[in-house]
Amino acid sequence: MRKSRIITFVGFGMALAALAFAGSFYGDGTVWPTSGYANSTLFTYAIAYDLSPGQNPPVAYVDIYRGSTYWESNMMAIAGIDSAVVYYFYTRTLPAGSDYAFGFHTVDDSTILTLGPTVQ
Repeated sequence: MRKSRIITFVGFGMALAALAFAGSFYGDGTVWPTSGYANSTLFTYAIAYDLSPGQNPPVAYVDIYRGSTYWESNMMAIAGIDSAVVYYFYTRTLPAGSDYAFGFHTVDDSTILTLGPTVQ
């Protein structure tokens, strides 16, 4: 689902309205594997972003939560030339815990929090 915003510009005593379209995440994203070992398993967070026509890929972040600990990290973007979809990835190891959750955000969009992974 695409989001749209109305932006109003005021200048020289005249108001002009412009319709601006922003892309959106496609789904809630994923992490794999869904379980692993502390400080040795590489967990990869991934999500797809549906671009609006003419939109440049935005900077995307993964938000990883564990109890009161929070990590926000830039994600790597992969897209073909003139592609309508950008795929974002981020990989890291994690300390032990079963109370992880993650989500994704850009300036224009964010996802819901999803539980996982479990780290032994």
